[in-house]
Amino acid sequence: MLRFFLTVIISAVSLFAALPEGLTFTPYGMTQYRLRYEFTNKSTDDVSTSVGNYFNTIGYKVGLKANLNEQVSAQFEIGNDWGSTDKVDASLYNYPGTRKALNPIFTLAYAKWNPGYLHVEIGIIPVMGTSVLDILGISLVSGSYKKAAHVNWVSNTNNSMQGLRIGAPITKGNFKMGIDLMTSIIKQRTESTHDEFQSNNNAVMIMAELPMSVGGFSLAPQFITIPYKNYDKVSGEADNEFMGGLEGNLKVNDIVSFRAGFGFAIFRQNIVNDAASADFIVKKEVGTNGGVGTAIKIGPGKLDFEFRIGGYNDRVIDDNLTVYPFFDLKYGWAANKYFTIMPRIRMFITNESNDNVTIATRPELIFTGSF
Repeated sequence: MLRFFLTVIISAVSLFAALPEGLTFTPYGMTQYRLRYEFTNKSTDDVSTSVGNYFNTIGYKVGLKANLNEQVSAQFEIGNDWGSTDKVDASLYNYPGTRKALNPIFTLAYAKWNPGYLHVEIGIIPVMGTSVLDILGISLVSGSYKKAAHVNWVSNTNNSMQGLRIGAPITKGNFKMGIDLMTSIIKQRTESTHDEFQSNNNAVMIMAELPMSVGGFSLAPQFITIPYKNYDKVSGEADNEFMGGLEGNLKVNDIVSFRAGFGFAIFRQNIVNDAASADFIVKKEVGTNGGVGTAIKIGPGKLDFEFRIGGYNDRVIDDNLTVYPFFDLKYGWAANKYFTIMPRIRMFITNESNDNVTIATRPELIFTGSF
């Protein structure tokens, strides 16, 4: 047995020693455990109810970055739903008779070609969150714009999405500007007749970004469209979705930074009342999401505060605006470069009317180890 392990080790060393020049690998990983309590107070027509719940959550991932040469790189990452984390429950773990382990998934699996004058990414690619993407994430998961400020992009997607991204720098130097275009399939459809080739199309997402920066200031306009997100064969109507927004960051110095963003979305949806006729009603959903935040380095850690507010309104059916304020305060204490302890408190507010308000307060203590 010892001889077998020695043979494996010697073979591995020989393999890495024989790797072509310029080929490098960088492994990384993270595991996180959260102690969380959630207190929810709901007030409806002057009647208040309160609910409390204590639970733990866990998140983990491990990945590998590979530089194949000066132009080509790749990255693979596998883990559980580490963005929102999974609840800890013995009945779901790997005990005899209950083997329903926290299933790992690929959150990244992509290759990148960057010769300098453009860059191309293919696979499950990294897509970092913005105010606009918060709206897109909640729309893809729930079919509505409600609670976009409460459930951010990373919680829904682990900061990734399948697709193809092509970008290029426009200007370099002190003022940098570029353009990125990304596409993905949101809903696959099958066309069975010639007429459907021109109407019942796949729902294809197209996202355009114009990142720019100068000094410590960066700005990124962002636009998303999903033509034919829904298509109704009875009415012959297509539902198209449009989103847009702006994200900005200002690094004052190595201690203080600020960020702000805003996004909006419009989705016109045709709903058939009777499948035997072309009678339908129309919903015109409008969603907004925006906020400000700051990060301040204090002592051995960083204090981070964020305020966001989302909005949802159906301009045709009830024209009733619902708002979703959100507060987030956390302090990440770096015990060392591999271990962080973070106390955090969040407040989620849903205000459907003056007589219907829900407030959820969620304090938690987060332990994170990473390499």
